[in-house]
Amino acid sequence: MQRRIAVVALAVFIVLAGFFLPDFFRSSPKIHIDPRLALFHQECVDKVLKENTILPSCVSRAAIQERYKLDPLDVLDADQGRMIMAARLAARGEIMDEKDLQACIDEGRCLNFPHPEKGVDENSPEGLKIRRLFWHLVNNGSLTPELCQYMDVCRALVKTGIVKPKEPEEDE
Repeated sequence: MQRRIAVVALAVFIVLAGFFLPDFFRSSPKIHIDPRLALFHQECVDKVLKENTILPSCVSRAAIQERYKLDPLDVLDADQGRMIMAARLAARGEIMDEKDLQACIDEGRCLNFPHPEKGVDENSPEGLKIRRLFWHLVNNGSLTPELCQYMDVCRALVKTGIVKPKEPEEDE
């Protein structure tokens, strides 16, 4: 009797697994977003940037650490690392277009970085500025006020006064 129950249970499992597993394997890989990070973005970053509102839980590094159990400077460092990764991949020719960049972002390895929009002449003042920012990011990686403008977390932390990006000593 127990053997029969086990066989039936196994058959039910196989049928259910065959029903659910194909969707699991067909789906594209998704990165896991920490719920604390998602809440931090929703309550601090989005509110500051979109509504110009700073909640009490977002006014200081300590308040953010207490409410969200994460350090906003660690979040900023992680974003900066993903931006540097993307720029370096582009410099090596591993990111060739917007599709490649979006795939890297979707994988959680990259963040958008300074690159010219379509139609911007690379020798125009805007094109030269973007090239300078790009190569600063590739070669140095330090966060400047101009690079901060490409990062939502950085812009939000600057607005709250938690971060003050410094101008580089010399652009290497």
